[in-house]
Amino acid sequence: MRRHALPAAALLAVAGGAALLVLWVGGVFDGGGKEDNTLSRTAYVAQLQQLCREAGRKLAQVPAPSNSDPRALANSIDQALPVLRQAIADEEKLKPPKDLEAQAKRAFELSDESVRALEESRRRAAAGDGPGALRALTKFEQIRDRARAAGLVLGLRC
Repeated sequence: MRRHALPAAALLAVAGGAALLVLWVGGVFDGGGKEDNTLSRTAYVAQLQQLCREAGRKLAQVPAPSNSDPRALANSIDQALPVLRQAIADEEKLKPPKDLEAQAKRAFELSDESVRALEESRRRAAAGDGPGALRALTKFEQIRDRARAAGLVLGLRC
C-alpha cells in the first residue's frame, strides 16, 4: 500500500485561512454609508483587517506538522480551528452597511463552508486517512483562494 505524504506546508494553508476568511467577508463590501450603528465601508474594512492581523499572529504560533503523519496534521488543525472560529465570530459581530447585508450573509456562508472542509480534513487525518485529509484540505484551499482573489480586487491586504 502506497502512503500519501501530507505536505509539511499544510499548516501554512490553515494559517492563511484565517486571513482569507476575513478577506472573504471584507472582499464583498464595496461602499456604504453610516446608518444607525452600521459601520462605513472604511471603518468596516479597517476593523476586519485588525481582526485578520490578530488571528494571523495567533495562527503563526501553531506548530506545523513535523512529519507526514496524518495525526500530526490533525493536531495542528486542532490548534488552528479555535482561532479561525473565534475570528469568524468576531467578524459576524460587525454590522455591514444595510444595502450589503445579503452579500455579508453569503460571505459568512462561504466562511462556514471553508471551516467545515478544514474540520473534515481534521477528522480524516485523525482517523489516519491521509488521502482523504488531503482532499478535504484541497477543498479548503480552493475556497481560500477564491477569498484571496475577492479581497485583492478591492485592495484588502492582510
